[in-house]
Amino acid sequence: MATRSALTRLQQVLQQLMAASPAAGTATATGIQDGAQLEAVECNGRSPRRVVKQQDVFDPEVVYHYLVGEFAQEVEDAKKELIADPIFNYSSQAGLGFEAFRALTHKRCLTVCEKQVTEETIFDISNNLVRLFCKGEALNLVDFSFATKMAVHFFLFCGSLLLLGNESHLKEFIPLAKTFDNRNGVCGCFAMTEKGHGSNVRALETEARYDRSTQEFVIHSPTSNAAKWFIGNAMNANYSVVFARLIIDDTDHGPHAFIVRLRDSNLNLIHGVEITDCGSKMGLNGVDNGIIMFSNVRIPRANLLDRFAKVSADGVYSSEIKNDGKRFFKTIEALTPTRMIVTCGAISAMKIGLTVAIKYSVKRVQFGPPGGCEVPLMEYTTHQSRLLPHVAAAYGFTFTLRDFAEMYMNDKTPENEREVIALVAGLKALVCWEALDTLQHCRECCGGQGYMSSNRLSWLRQDLDIFVTYEGDNTVLLQQVAKDLLDQYRKQFAQGMFTGMLAFLSQSTITAVKEKNPYILSLHSDEHLLDPNFHSNCMAYMQRKLLHNLARRLQGRIKSGTPPFTAWNECLRHTLLLARVHVQRIVMDHFSQAVAKIPHAGTQTVMQDLYSLWALGRLEEHSSWFLEHGYLSKVKVAAIRTLVLRLGVDLKHNAENLIEPWKIPDELLYAPIATQDDFQTGKIHVAKL
Repeated sequence: MATRSALTRLQQVLQQLMAASPAAGTATATGIQDGAQLEAVECNGRSPRRVVKQQDVFDPEVVYHYLVGEFAQEVEDAKKELIADPIFNYSSQAGLGFEAFRALTHKRCLTVCEKQVTEETIFDISNNLVRLFCKGEALNLVDFSFATKMAVHFFLFCGSLLLLGNESHLKEFIPLAKTFDNRNGVCGCFAMTEKGHGSNVRALETEARYDRSTQEFVIHSPTSNAAKWFIGNAMNANYSVVFARLIIDDTDHGPHAFIVRLRDSNLNLIHGVEITDCGSKMGLNGVDNGIIMFSNVRIPRANLLDRFAKVSADGVYSSEIKNDGKRFFKTIEALTPTRMIVTCGAISAMKIGLTVAIKYSVKRVQFGPPGGCEVPLMEYTTHQSRLLPHVAAAYGFTFTLRDFAEMYMNDKTPENEREVIALVAGLKALVCWEALDTLQHCRECCGGQGYMSSNRLSWLRQDLDIFVTYEGDNTVLLQQVAKDLLDQYRKQFAQGMFTGMLAFLSQSTITAVKEKNPYILSLHSDEHLLDPNFHSNCMAYMQRKLLHNLARRLQGRIKSGTPPFTAWNECLRHTLLLARVHVQRIVMDHFSQAVAKIPHAGTQTVMQDLYSLWALGRLEEHSSWFLEHGYLSKVKVAAIRTLVLRLGVDLKHNAENLIEPWKIPDELLYAPIATQDDFQTGKIHVAKL
């Protein structure tokens, strides 16, 4: 009888829940947390206005100035100029055909270069990357085809001159490059990728043979696989930085960078240059990608970008860097600022998408308690859990990117440069994948409205897709991170096998005593789980364990006769997890340190919750690994999951406040569901076709 009574009570509870669920097909509720506060508004049974905003706790201006610092006025002036000129209005590209969109994008580049670009702007690539990131975020608001063309010209073409060239190259090209003018100035592209080789730059086939008799290099594509492939700006550029194998007599010195003219002042192709249009793409269709082939194109000897290697008039090759591998690494390092600007672009896309989705979610209502008002979408825990962790990630990535830029410009040394460059590569991979996930969740959280082109999310999603494979395939970049970690691990043991092993065992013993004892394993108080030291220790332990086990797996396979390439290939899943965890740990540390410096107590408290949401989300992501290795108990993992949910509920009240420091004006957001007030009365905006 007791069992039957319990079943009856359970049935009654389930019936009440079903009646209150959205799936019941009525305007009833919901998943709303107890105690949720809504503004007091007139309600016709359908539409309260929005979630409470706690302005007295969180100050968006504090965070904004913390993010942009001394460049705030420059950034705001740049936005005002973009708003004032109709050519930058997003609506001007709606419905344009393929060629018209390309023409508009090119004209936008010319316009912004005329108004905002100076030689100082170009030199910021090597002097002040943070300033460029701040101003670049303003340009990203317009359109990513426009931003990408600008990045190809300035970061890849001009950046190569700055980082690989000499003073004569800078004097000749930089004053002309600031114009983006392909007739009377310089409009550049960057030709590295080939049809047969993308990430494997060492294997490029394009040749640059030196002719002593004329003191010229002869640029040639020996096979169809040597075609320079998917080159941005190719259909407009009059100059290109071309990566080709420097060959003197029969000696191949490997890939080097050369300046090659593509078109004359009448925009006719130079003799021996053939360029074919790549045509329509999945996204970024304002960018004119092309395929470039060279047939014995002659360039002056001076057009070798010769900072790290020179060729004399009589054909003698020389370099202060004697090791071929190190010299190649220094050459490829020129890509690092570009990877940072790609990362900056992906973060910008996250911010745009999240601004649209969150502004919509606090206005759009759906379902509600029986007989009561419908409630805003942001009240649902499902909405909170899909959007707010991405807001946290956008902040964490922004802080980390700024720190990496400062490190690259000011703190890079011969001893740590490989580590710095590997970190930039890893961050690019992590951010670009996160950006795609963010935009997908934003699209879903806006329902059918998110699918409309007029609300921009679909364009963003298509444009960002290429970010995961250009300027370094994400999967390959993470392998670069793992190789750097293995190299550091090898050096640790190279100090002496016994000393290195002793250091590793000592750290493992400390971990066992401090973190894997029964008391710590079972500890799940809020104070403990919210401690940044706890988060960092978890990720450091996972990284250390993965690294040690990967080294042992590789060593074991090679000792048993497995070729090194095969051994590496067999361990790739392990390798990528190690790299991912390492970059996540670095972001976690930079995020925590940045929040600790915010000069406003209430704002810092909210940002600390945002940091905790992201950090605990990473522990939840890897919870099965921690359980498998006995580092976290089931009770602790369950407590983390509960705390992540609770942090989302706490942060929902500041959802709008948290996107305000990004200062995206409605005039540059171009998303009616975010910028119009129709939803405050339950009206549905229908985009005009």
